[in-house]
Amino acid sequence: MSDVRLDAALSQGLIPAPEGVRTLVVGAGASSALARDFDTAVFVQPIQPDYDKLVAMGREVLPDVPAPGTAPFDLAIIAIPRARARAQDWIARAAKLLGPDGLLIVDGAKTDGIDSHWRVLRGRLDTPESLTKAHGRLFRGRRGSGSFEDLAASPTVAAVGFRTAAGVFSADGIDPGSAALAA
Repeated sequence: MSDVRLDAALSQGLIPAPEGVRTLVVGAGASSALARDFDTAVFVQPIQPDYDKLVAMGREVLPDVPAPGTAPFDLAIIAIPRARARAQDWIARAAKLLGPDGLLIVDGAKTDGIDSHWRVLRGRLDTPESLTKAHGRLFRGRRGSGSFEDLAASPTVAAVGFRTAAGVFSADGIDPGSAALAA
């Protein structure tokens, strides 16, 4: 996630001001402009050091995207990780939490595959817009009636008693080190 892109998007009005907007921020670190500017947002951060720093900043932080059934969000901002399956899963799950006219914003570096996400999602979003800057892309669009279900990953059962998630180490099965620790 680039603060250069975020600051440009904020100044150009691609990202609405956070006041009065129920916002979900997925994957942004504690040092990002989002952590600084969106103090009332709900943050999703699975990496413990960033999770702890966001909590210390007084932010509401969850380790994973909440399950459907929570009050809908007006805005979801996803900072994509390098793992494609995890990025798509975050996008699908965050889109499901948006209200009917909810705004989805996705940001990432070219080296993390942001352009392929843009190609997949621009046809599913109402009024898609894109900003390329600082070796990456930030794009946005209204959720509208587009479906994102096919992007969601299902948890993988690696072995009896073990479950993994998309985009994590050893997502397709238990690794020997974990098996030894469990034993």
